Amino acid sequence: MSSTTSHQPSRSRRPFGARLADAMDDQGPLCVGIDPHPSLLEAWGLTDSAAGLRDFALRTIDAVGGRVAAVKPQSAFFERHGSAGIAILEETLAALRDVGTLSVLDVNAYPSVLVVVIVALLLGTAVGAVNGLVITRFRVAPFIATLGTLYMARGVALLISKGATYPDLAGEKAFGNTGFSFLGVSRPLGLPTSVWLMIIFTAVVALVIARAPFGRWLYAVGGNERAAELSGVPVKHVKMRVYMVSGCLAALAGLIIASELTAAAPAAGETYEMNAIAAVVIGGASLAGGRGDVKGALIGAFLGRAVFKKHFERAGIA
Repeated sequence: MSSTTSHQPSRSRRPFGARLADAMDDQGPLCVGIDPHPSLLEAWGLTDSAAGLRDFALRTIDAVGGRVAAVKPQSAFFERHGSAGIAILEETLAALRDVGTLSVLDVNAYPSVLVVVIVALLLGTAVGAVNGLVITRFRVAPFIATLGTLYMARGVALLISKGATYPDLAGEKAFGNTGFSFLGVSRPLGLPTSVWLMIIFTAVVALVIARAPFGRWLYAVGGNERAAELSGVPVKHVKMRVYMVSGCLAALAGLIIASELTAAAPAAGETYEMNAIAAVVIGGASLAGGRGDVKGALIGAFLGRAVFKKHFERAGIA
């Protein structure tokens, strides 16, 4: 005599997607979030503490438990209360399980602003290295190589963002991701951070050009690349370093713009490359290379900015 045993998985062991579909069929397509940020706790007459957090979470479960398809606690708002908040999160998930409501734990990773800035600068440096490699190894004309990389980077930005603008980059204290506005909004000692950065980098670059061998190599490569190579100048290394520094500073400029606007858009910075070219030309630099200095480029940038601003004011744009 033989018997056949059916090994049907229990409801609790079914795939989450199937259980969620059943819950949506029973309760409708509604997911309630538990996002106890400080202002919401205050609006509910609760303190911004572990006790207030627990009261908020359990009240929400009492109100919606068994009546909606799922409930989504935001872990970051629990984690900000330390171990007590984690314990309340566990209690919240257990309470949802007891009332038979699916839980979707919303976990967001918010790296520190310093990490974001470093990653952005490294990415800009990497793009500059790609430019340098294409120009030195494959002997592509610099204008063509950098212009091609520009459009590829813009295309990647559009694909990643899907053309959308990312607003509110100021962050929230509850998530511990504030501080990005320091680059574009803060004014240490009465001057914007961007101005201090300009002063520091101007001084460093001017010192390198005037005193370091790399500065002399830079002018030599710009003036006559072949003669510089015959003189023992590491032309390829010089070019690679220049493009890497350029990429890093371009990334820094992008960070400052995003910080000033507290928003990031894939179209930000369009036509800025023409402003940069105009600045160095007005400042006396030669597009053929070998002539120009930091002081002239800085003066050219200020003059160009003043001319453009006056033109826009006359046109009624600004």
